[in-house]
Amino acid sequence: MTTVSTPSLKTQSFTHQWVAFAIMVLVLVIAPIWVYPIFLMKVMCFALFACAFNLLIGFGGLLSFGHAMFLGTAGYAAAHAAKVWGWNPELAVLFATGCSGLLALVTVPKLSIIVRKSYGQAYLNMGGGRNSDEVAAWPTADLGFMDPKVGASVLAREGESSEATKSKSDSLVRDTTAWGLASLYEAHTVLDPRETRGWLAAMLDVHRSKLTRGVGQHRLANWPTSY
Repeated sequence: MTTVSTPSLKTQSFTHQWVAFAIMVLVLVIAPIWVYPIFLMKVMCFALFACAFNLLIGFGGLLSFGHAMFLGTAGYAAAHAAKVWGWNPELAVLFATGCSGLLALVTVPKLSIIVRKSYGQAYLNMGGGRNSDEVAAWPTADLGFMDPKVGASVLAREGESSEATKSKSDSLVRDTTAWGLASLYEAHTVLDPRETRGWLAAMLDVHRSKLTRGVGQHRLANWPTSY
């Protein structure tokens, strides 16, 4: 029986990666001959966006719903610099990178409104767990470590009757309502959906003059603040 050493397998894998990379570069070099260049540019932009997402989530474990904002800001900045100011592509790209970097330093009040289901890590990623300056919940909000029915089945003991399991499920439903969250001071208000816009305007007005006094610096580069 032939035994392949671990270093040998690593060398083969490394070689395959370089071959794949070389083929990809070759395809990109000759692609403009047959593919419409503007379409190819769009494909490359979205490929770059996907690579950045893979770096954030795949390697860093950071979930960022505002990632498109940085890509869009850089895109508009580069286009404006090149088209309106007549800059060459290299300077336009450097300017766009700087614009996105400055945007990452912006600090704004962090307001969170829980509308429906918000379970487990998603609850923290979306500003729960006292990670926001203000938290409001609609009456339809459903919170907890998981869905109440699933949670009841996890907590159920072996041989437990269906009535007992249903009782646990009902208890979890009561404990995971918006009012249950407010009773723990995890939500500042249970909000009538019709008053959402007014509440947002009022909270922004409250925090507008307190960006450095009493309000945490929620820089866009650091969102979410928990992962």
